[in-house]
Amino acid sequence: MDVADTTRQNQVLLLYADKGSFKEQPRSGCGITDMINGHSGEAMRRTIIEEMEREGMRVKRCKVTLDGDRVDIHLDAEYK
Repeated sequence: MDVADTTRQNQVLLLYADKGSFKEQPRSGCGITDMINGHSGEAMRRTIIEEMEREGMRVKRCKVTLDGDRVDIHLDAEYK
């Protein structure tokens, strides 16, 4: 069995998870699908950075671009 770096997988899980999704850490999660309608790109960016830092990651870069129903997220973060 190979063990690989799970950082990217953890980032994606945090982006899609809603608050309360994780029994052990109910405050974790960005809930990005709920944020798409009604939040600015800057609000989404702040939420993403806060959640990644709470998870113990150092965020080097986070850019959120909104284009109609499309959201592009470019995230460069790694565990400290």
